[in-house]
Amino acid sequence: MGGIAAIGAMVDIQGFGLAGVRVLPADGPDEVRSAWRGLDEAVELVILTANAAAALAGEPPAEHPLTAVLPS
Repeated sequence: MGGIAAIGAMVDIQGFGLAGVRVLPADGPDEVRSAWRGLDEAVELVILTANAAAALAGEPPAEHPLTAVLPS
């Protein structure tokens, strides 16, 4: 299985690190987009906070990686 990453505010995603998820803290839209664009090909699943998902709304849709949005 490939890697898993979580993007969003640190307080919302830090617990995922305990399960081996790569935690990419991003507090604002620019940081979220930067983290998203910096993902490598090994990442197969990205967990996004609701705010992070909203910040990516203007990004071109991606077929890869699979994304999951946490409820707000």
